[in-house]
Amino acid sequence: MRTQILTSRFSRRLPPHFSFRFALNIAALWSALIWALMSAVIVAMLASAGPATAQTAGEGDLRVDVVATGLRVPWEMRFLPSGELLVSERDGGLVRVDVETGAQTRLGTLPVTEQGESGLLGFDLDPSYPAQPYIYVSYTRSTGDGMVNRVSRFTISGDSIGSEVALVDNIPAASIHDGSRVGFGPDGNLWVTTGDAGQSQLVQDRASLAGKVLRMDRAGNPAAGNPFPGSLVYSYGHRNPQGLAWRAGDSNPFVTEHGPDTNDEVNHLASGANFGWPEVRGFSNDPAFRNPVRAWTPTIAPAGAAFYEAGAIPGWNGSLLFVTLKERDLRRLVPADATFGSVAQEQVLFDGRFGRLRSITVGPDGSIYLGTSNRDGRASPAPEDDRILRVSFAGFSAFSDVPAGHRFFAAVQALAERGVVQGYGDGTFGPDDPVLRAQLAKMAVLAFGLHSEPVDNLSDPSFLDVAYDGDAYPFDYVEEAAGAGLVLGYGNGLFGPSDPLLRVQLVRVVVRAADASLAEPPPGYDPGFTDLALEDRAVVAKAEFNNLVDGRSTTIFDPYGSATRGHAAKVVFQALQAAQ
Repeated sequence: MRTQILTSRFSRRLPPHFSFRFALNIAALWSALIWALMSAVIVAMLASAGPATAQTAGEGDLRVDVVATGLRVPWEMRFLPSGELLVSERDGGLVRVDVETGAQTRLGTLPVTEQGESGLLGFDLDPSYPAQPYIYVSYTRSTGDGMVNRVSRFTISGDSIGSEVALVDNIPAASIHDGSRVGFGPDGNLWVTTGDAGQSQLVQDRASLAGKVLRMDRAGNPAAGNPFPGSLVYSYGHRNPQGLAWRAGDSNPFVTEHGPDTNDEVNHLASGANFGWPEVRGFSNDPAFRNPVRAWTPTIAPAGAAFYEAGAIPGWNGSLLFVTLKERDLRRLVPADATFGSVAQEQVLFDGRFGRLRSITVGPDGSIYLGTSNRDGRASPAPEDDRILRVSFAGFSAFSDVPAGHRFFAAVQALAERGVVQGYGDGTFGPDDPVLRAQLAKMAVLAFGLHSEPVDNLSDPSFLDVAYDGDAYPFDYVEEAAGAGLVLGYGNGLFGPSDPLLRVQLVRVVVRAADASLAEPPPGYDPGFTDLALEDRAVVAKAEFNNLVDGRSTTIFDPYGSATRGHAAKVVFQALQAAQ
């Protein structure tokens, strides 16, 4: 279609220009032929290389929402069948959270000893919950001989915590290295991680429950098939394991583990395996000790972990996710092989954005929920801490400098998907760059359906400084915008296509384009901005009444300040929303 129209244009040019345009046309045809041949070669090469890899979501494609605030060190989170989230707080609180409204219901407070890293730690729901309304909890309590950890079963009755049945008691505890995750594995048994409680000499002693991963039945007895007869111990040689997660189809869990000043680890458990602490840190060549899947030096303090076995976030299925306390981020590990014996890729997300992160779980819809740990005595908490955050897929960001959390993301993303806006060649959009007069004309014409066929009034252009150069931009778009009455020139026959726009000029153009779908404000409506000239009040009032614009403050609109590409996208997008 474009080639036919261009030929028609050239046939109607004046003779002085004919030979020059004809030469350009011949050159363009040769370029097109060469490009077609090159494209065919490229397509053949790509086809021979096999199918393309599916796109994987990055941080800029994710949206983070605050679900709940005002919690105190949320140690563990589990989804109830109702869709609500049950959260343990280190000071003993057990809280039910409505993830849609943020409403919190406190079920009670367990009598724990919170000292340093001790307190109410991990828990899990009975696999038959709510038919069996039990939660299995690990917590620290005080005795005459000092602190110990206990694994107990509690009944949940309505909105309160009921009776306790102690399953395993007198596990060594301390104000350090007291990490204890709890989870039911695919084998139906209850697994509990224990730290060394600052007593590294106990870790290689299989008679001690310090520095171990325990496996038991629901009554607290050693699970059938445990590697050491009559013992709860499934694996040993652990310093401070703080995360516990199962991969689909694998009965042995993965644990995240704190090292000393070196070699934090992710370990894949095996029956009876010795992971080395304190004899070995990280990898070794000693066959008596099992090597980690991955180790980190300097340390990162890995905490809660979960496998992502959902499709809601593209490219993440099968990844191990865990959060970190020291490095304050979410990490995604991609397996290098079918056994997850090593890591092919490590992705670091939200580095430092939310502070210390301790807990993680995957919601029924595939969203990821994170619990901050900024009130644990090792951070400077924000007024809303601690928080539960929901991470969901927002859509692939069209531009690297407009990530999902950006104030113009929704507008720019929607307009990019419609082909209304484009970015620079380096993949950026430049949301803070000035929007030019010709750029806004193009956006308005494309957004409001005014661009159907190239215009053909070259002999009498609306503006002398908007010349046709073989492309639709800027000539066609400016001509169409002028023909629809959206844009005006300077009065001297010039348009100024490369001149920047003022904010009030942006509003004028978009209000003209969307006029039929916008509601009229009532007589005397005041937009509330004190810096508007009288002649600009009506158009800004209409835009503000229809939620197309807001000011830099409640009273200042800055009508004569420069409009940016991000501003333009927002106003156009809001106008399109008003038309729906």
